[in-house]
Amino acid sequence: AKALVAAQVALSFVLIVAAALFLQSFSKLVALDSGYDRAAVVTARFDTRLARYEPQQLPALYRQLVESVSQIPGVRSASLGAVGPATGSRRMSSFVLDGVDTIGDEGLVTHEDYISAGFVGTLGIRLVGGRNIDERDRDGAQPVILVNEAFVRRYSADRDVLGRQFSSGGDAPRYTIVGVIADVKAEGQREAAPPTAYYALAQHPQEYVRNLYARVALNPAATIESVRKAINDVAPQLAVREVVPLGELSERTVATERMIARLAAVFGLLGMTVAVVGLYGAIAYSVARRTNEIGVRLALGASPASVRRLIMRETVTVVLAGLVVGIALALPSGALAESLVFGMSPRDATTYAVAA
Repeated sequence: AKALVAAQVALSFVLIVAAALFLQSFSKLVALDSGYDRAAVVTARFDTRLARYEPQQLPALYRQLVESVSQIPGVRSASLGAVGPATGSRRMSSFVLDGVDTIGDEGLVTHEDYISAGFVGTLGIRLVGGRNIDERDRDGAQPVILVNEAFVRRYSADRDVLGRQFSSGGDAPRYTIVGVIADVKAEGQREAAPPTAYYALAQHPQEYVRNLYARVALNPAATIESVRKAINDVAPQLAVREVVPLGELSERTVATERMIARLAAVFGLLGMTVAVVGLYGAIAYSVARRTNEIGVRLALGASPASVRRLIMRETVTVVLAGLVVGIALALPSGALAESLVFGMSPRDATTYAVAA
């Protein structure tokens, strides 16, 4: 019976370690700075291409959408983006940058997005240097782009890109880099921000955007229906896929980690409960069988405290044996969980100590 209890302790220890690791990993992911404001922004997702808008209709549509949503009480600003963060979408292209040839054997490649004026402020993205895209960056003006810090780190040894010329090569338009913004974890909390170039949407009126963002002063959830109505008032034929707080969209990128953490916590709690009940049952049974022996010990002068120490010593021996086996099982199992754990070692000593 004691061997069985020790085995239960060992297995419950492994489950508790796994639960602690996954819960800590999930909390680190959620707390990680995503580079944008997840608490005060509502995003509406739609597809202007499926709504059969012609390219020449898009500039007026975009202007009306932003104006309509901006007039909602409690909305501080509104803007548009083609790709946006936490959508699961991506766009990439090769480019030419003044002063840079290649990186090793690779060409120059960047992710890209098309954003309207006010995008950076609406999403709460930090401006690192230069200026934002604004109303002056319209069709016919000097083409401009923003780049993120990851772009600067990868493609500029001197960290100075402002004013440099950027193009897709050949006879393509040459863009001036006018600003550098903070990295945005566009592909999820776990993924590092890729080098990204942000084009002015007004200078690319033919681009089909899919995301509208509204920065709100109130609870984002309370603005959802107002945003949906404002879009429908402007474009009834535009099928709105969803209107959700940007924080909810971001949390979907860690849905797998959340599920694993919850399952691990449930199994860890069940394992600990089984081990505790088993330990109690085994010790209670042992004490019941030794009632006569305990009586003789007391009759011969043993103190109740010494009897308690005897029972506790046997109990602790069973627990320690189970913990030793549990640690022996958990250490090699950490290699299997390494790809699932974020921001910590799967063999974290503090976690093992607390679990024990």
